[in-house]
Amino acid sequence: MSDSPIKSQGAECVASAINFCGSVQAIKLAYCEIRDQGAIKLFMELANSKSVDTIDLSGNPLTERSFDAIETCLNKNSRIRNVVLQGINVKSNFAWGKLKKFGNIVQH
Repeated sequence: MSDSPIKSQGAECVASAINFCGSVQAIKLAYCEIRDQGAIKLFMELANSKSVDTIDLSGNPLTERSFDAIETCLNKNSRIRNVVLQGINVKSNFAWGKLKKFGNIVQH
C-alpha cells in the first residue's frame, strides 16, 4: 500500500485489521501521508501481533509524538525485527535517543 494517500484514517483501518490477519508479516505504508495519530494506532495493535515482523512508515509526516507508542510496541513484541522510519521529519537527536536501544531494529 506504499505511495497510497490513505492518511491516518486509513492507517487506523489497517491497524484494526492487523490481528485478524495472522499470516501478514510486513506492513508497508511508506509515503501514505500518515501522521502521528495513525502511527500510534498501528503500533498499539502491532504490540499484540503474532505475525508481523516488519513495518515501513518511511516518508510519512511523523514526529516524535509517535515514539512512545513505538517504544511500547517494541518492548512488548519481540517478534518485530524491522521498523523503517526513513525520511520522517524528526531532527532531534534527543528524540531519536528514545529509540536508541532498538538501534538494530529501528532504521532512520
